[in-house]
Amino acid sequence: MLPPRKDRNPLSETGFEQPVGSGNPMQGKSEKSDDKCAVMNDGRYVTHYKLDARLSAAEARMDARIDRIETLLEKSAEQTQKALAEMHKSMSETKASFRWMYWTLVAIIIASVFAIWQTTRTTVPNAISAMDYGRVTAERNAAVLEEIRN
Repeated sequence: MLPPRKDRNPLSETGFEQPVGSGNPMQGKSEKSDDKCAVMNDGRYVTHYKLDARLSAAEARMDARIDRIETLLEKSAEQTQKALAEMHKSMSETKASFRWMYWTLVAIIIASVFAIWQTTRTTVPNAISAMDYGRVTAERNAAVLEEIRN
């Protein structure tokens, strides 16, 4: 940035304000003067010092905004990394619990097959013996009826 000029008021906010009473900054100056002016959209004249000051202030504001955005992005990235780590840990625990569920389910299926086999193994002979008992009982009843008739 350029050093402040001696004809500027050092106690003003920016140090680049025009001295009181100067309407047109080009008034009374030659074209070779180092105090060059630019025309703003609304027709006002602005010296390059004041324009530099405005641009520097705008640049500082933009730098501050960019710093805030970068800080927010860094915090967001850290929070995302923490959340991903927690999800990974949770998924590992869930996977381990699914592994136990899988083996529990396999054990239940095997136990169910064994229980059905045992039930069939005990029920079928009992059913056959009940039928045999019914046949024997029917033969005895037929024999008793035969004796009663005679």
